[in-house]
Amino acid sequence: DQDYVRLYKILLIGNSSVGKSSILFVLLTKFSLKGRIKSIKLSPTIGVDFKTIHFESTSLQIWDTAGQERFKNITTSYYKGAHGIILVYDITDRQSFKDIQTWLAEVDKYGSENVVKLLVGNKSDLENERKVKLEEGETLGNALDIRFLETSAKGDTNVSGTFHILLNEIKEKMRNLPEASKRQSKASQLPTLKKERLLKTQSVADDKLQQLFIYGAFQLVISFLTLILTMFDGFNSICFDNI
Repeated sequence: DQDYVRLYKILLIGNSSVGKSSILFVLLTKFSLKGRIKSIKLSPTIGVDFKTIHFESTSLQIWDTAGQERFKNITTSYYKGAHGIILVYDITDRQSFKDIQTWLAEVDKYGSENVVKLLVGNKSDLENERKVKLEEGETLGNALDIRFLETSAKGDTNVSGTFHILLNEIKEKMRNLPEASKRQSKASQLPTLKKERLLKTQSVADDKLQQLFIYGAFQLVISFLTLILTMFDGFNSICFDNI
């Protein structure tokens, strides 16, 4: 549809360790693993990470942002141009639920007025450790006038459904926007696409640098072992000569 942009920028935000990276991981691997995910242990995101996923005949550029306070100055710049933002909390961590209001203030401050927001309570599989009731999430979603649902990255519950709902709401909002706003939304993607290509180029360069470092270290070890063996042979020759 010509009314829709071809690439949608989506942000995952929330406190550290609420499962943002796990949600993205499940979406990336859903078809290859077919939902058979036994355990997920991912390191905390440093600054920002992103993946471009082809989802329901469109492309989603999903940005996984760090939840640590020290990265706030970095991640706030990525709100610009976002079509959708998923606010994630951990149902076993009440503080992460309380901090949704803080994250929402960040969205209101740095995001566009037309951005679509979605509230997600993650780790619904940990029912025995639940600290935030389902009704509390529903109440907050209603108060904020945004859709709410619970997910489980570990159990692959409602993960793809979350992005399906968000994408439909984004398309609906884009359909109702004036033409000028649509053109502005398309134009706002250009810096993002350039940044994506830059990050990919940097990643390739980093991989090559790492390979060169490993190769150099390997050569250094070989040279050192050769020197040791040479010295050992020389020592043996001296001993035999003395005998």
